[in-house]
Amino acid sequence: MIAAVKNIEQIGTEAWSRFIESHPLSSVYHHAGWHRVIEKTYGYKASYCVIDGKEGIGAALPFVLTRSLPLGRRLVSYPYSDACDPLVRDRGEMEAIARKIDEIRVERHIGSAEIRTYRLMENLPDLAYPGKTSYCNYTLDLRRDGKLLFRSFHKDCVQRAIKKAQKSSVRVVEGRTAADLMEFYRLHTATRKRLGVPVQPFKFFRNLWEILHPPGIASLLLARDGGTTIAGVVQLKFKDTVYYKFAASESRFLLKKPNHLIIWRMIEDAQKEGYRCLDFGRTFTGDSGLMQWKARWGAERKDFRYIYPGTSAISRFSQEGNRTNAILSGILKRMPRFVVRASGELFYRYLA
Repeated sequence: MIAAVKNIEQIGTEAWSRFIESHPLSSVYHHAGWHRVIEKTYGYKASYCVIDGKEGIGAALPFVLTRSLPLGRRLVSYPYSDACDPLVRDRGEMEAIARKIDEIRVERHIGSAEIRTYRLMENLPDLAYPGKTSYCNYTLDLRRDGKLLFRSFHKDCVQRAIKKAQKSSVRVVEGRTAADLMEFYRLHTATRKRLGVPVQPFKFFRNLWEILHPPGIASLLLARDGGTTIAGVVQLKFKDTVYYKFAASESRFLLKKPNHLIIWRMIEDAQKEGYRCLDFGRTFTGDSGLMQWKARWGAERKDFRYIYPGTSAISRFSQEGNRTNAILSGILKRMPRFVVRASGELFYRYLA
């Protein structure tokens, strides 16, 4: 079984779209539109490790060669993505793709290769690839009656919070304009500074909006109190899943529970539109508070597994919770907001 490296022009966007729509392991992070957003923002163009089938693509893995200041050059599938499973059907296809990725790493003298998997081991239990990560995911099954689903939430921490927000002056609206997107980004920058994590450049969200909003893959929900935007979420939609991808809020309004109201709106809309799953996104396993918060929505935990083919080095810097990251987080929290934003414009491309 032979794997070859191709670009999207050689594969064809329509052929790739048909392939990922039909593959059980695919997610929004396999979408060519998502890859275009990354390329247009950070300059990283996708390559595709492909095994040809009898009628088109048999198996594939998108990947990028990134350049990281602390880690050097890395092959990643896929940068800025929670996970990007190899789209394979059996062990033989997985071994062929992993072997090809490692060959590229060795030939180009690249330090490491990282394949971020989520559903792979669950669907192909005979695979025994070593891997690890300090991240997990929480997903909520939406295939229940809305009232039953609501009653499954934690009574004090979720149900009451939603009811409190519904009785307040907070209202959730869909963002539709460039001004709405800028309002979200203002909150996003403030939230990332408060948490001490790097902020994406605004052009990332602008590209996300221009590329993924027209086909309905990306959308924006905003919580407003009077004329003030106090919280927002950029959500992604693909196949049967809605992704709670980027959330932001104004800390002084958190007692009004705008985030809870937005998520409940997401759930109601997703059920009306026929989606089966709400993906709460990647969570660092050292953040017990955030893990507990997601679990209180009745979401089920599942761990990510990141595979490092061959003799790829695993850097502790690429995982949260280490001393270096803690120091950088403390610095970001103390910086003025404009400095935090400027640092994202300059350096976020190196944090793939």
